Amino acid sequence: MADETSDHSNRTMRHRLWRPAFAFAAFISILLAYGIYTRSSGRHLIVHGFWGLGNRPEHMAHDAEIRLNASLQSPISISNFTAMGDRMAAFAELNEALVQDRSLDRTTLASALSHQFPWWKVDKARYAPWSPPAIAQTGLVMCVGSNNFLVAAHLVRILRNVLNSTLPIEIFYAGENDLSGPRQSDLKALDANLETVDLLEYFDDSGAGLQTSGYAMKPFAALTSRFEKVILVDADVIFLQRPDGIFEEHPALKDTGTLFWHDRAYTDPGDFSRRDWVKGLLDGRQPSALLNQSIFWQEDLWQEMDSGVVCIDKTKTTAFMGLVFATWMNSKEIREEIVYKAILGRSSYCLSGLLLLPSAVTEILK
Repeated sequence: MADETSDHSNRTMRHRLWRPAFAFAAFISILLAYGIYTRSSGRHLIVHGFWGLGNRPEHMAHDAEIRLNASLQSPISISNFTAMGDRMAAFAELNEALVQDRSLDRTTLASALSHQFPWWKVDKARYAPWSPPAIAQTGLVMCVGSNNFLVAAHLVRILRNVLNSTLPIEIFYAGENDLSGPRQSDLKALDANLETVDLLEYFDDSGAGLQTSGYAMKPFAALTSRFEKVILVDADVIFLQRPDGIFEEHPALKDTGTLFWHDRAYTDPGDFSRRDWVKGLLDGRQPSALLNQSIFWQEDLWQEMDSGVVCIDKTKTTAFMGLVFATWMNSKEIREEIVYKAILGRSSYCLSGLLLLPSAVTEILK
């Protein structure tokens, strides 16, 4: 991972109208989670990974199925992220085997995902890397409710009428109490290439807790999106240039699958709770060299990574399974009992999670 400065990054892509103090905790988990399970499994994914050893996909799938079935026999405490990381590593290995050889049986992976995440209606998934759509698409994803309806409409008009963006748009919401039918019609009237999607059709809300989730809805939306390449945006973002070419303009996305932009950074002298929490997640393992030399680790900085725009290439196993793990971390029980008690409002965890990785899985632009 590199903190890269480029002509594009020097031209700030967007300006935020309003930034809540509680900067998006959902994507604190997207790569923090993936960092945990790459470390916990003892595998260096991509660079030294299990699919980098010359194994045939059918052998990879067989080994992963054995590990996964054995793991699923034992319940995991919701606070045991290390054990969950080991389990997610097996999911990732099986997923990669199915991506490499699409003729392999997908039944085990689908049933195992349904077992592990009973609130996720896997059989209704609109996108899965092992069963890609006929037409690959990049698109914009927003979570919109009655409270941010007007700024969302404003963003759609800027994208279409000012920047001439042609990217398809998906608007996600959690039931009509969140975004009413008339409001949905108003948004769809703005553009023919805009779709509204009710997340309650794809998740059991007794476990997902989407109707009370707030910004935790974001990973659910990115996971449910039909797009292979997702540009997840806040409704109050203002783009100053067309976002259509982001995945082509940033080559690192081809390797890492994710892209973030920097946010602010500041300190709270004497408060080491964030760093201590990350150390607890490492569970005695040595941090990567990158984490050791980071200003987060050395100076215990607060927010460093913005979440107003996040790019995710779901064709990448690391990005997709990291997104699944992030969604789990933001499901109702996990976020209320574990995650938000430690990191609510502390978006520096997003960067610390990236630095936990033994290999680069993201790019961060200034």
